[in-house]
Amino acid sequence: MNDPKTTGSLPNARTLSGFASLVSQGTITLRASAPTHCVPGNLREVVASVAEKFGAVSVESTHRSRSRNWSAGGARQSLHLSCRAIDFRVRTRVRGVMAYLRSHPQVGGLKMYRNGIIHIDNGERRSW
Repeated sequence: MNDPKTTGSLPNARTLSGFASLVSQGTITLRASAPTHCVPGNLREVVASVAEKFGAVSVESTHRSRSRNWSAGGARQSLHLSCRAIDFRVRTRVRGVMAYLRSHPQVGGLKMYRNGIIHIDNGERRSW
């Protein structure tokens, strides 16, 4: 059985089993500093669907303290502060991934940074 602390899954949560399964397979890797247990299930589902469609995903950032957010250059009202955002990398051309993410109603904020990290959150629909 998957350990929720390791996989970021919730016990007996059918909608999250795809995410947990992909973590246990190594298709989705998690940074130790990026807890996923607090991230809304719909965002985990989006990341799982990206991994299934485009291949390996590395989750780089989720919840941040105010000081960590400041150090990372995050916005003052960043949704990372309330664990409503995920920053991740994919090992493929991101143009297709960005188009795919735009088609998901669960994705509010969407941004690709110069370093290749993609940000999604469940706030209002926007890009910057």
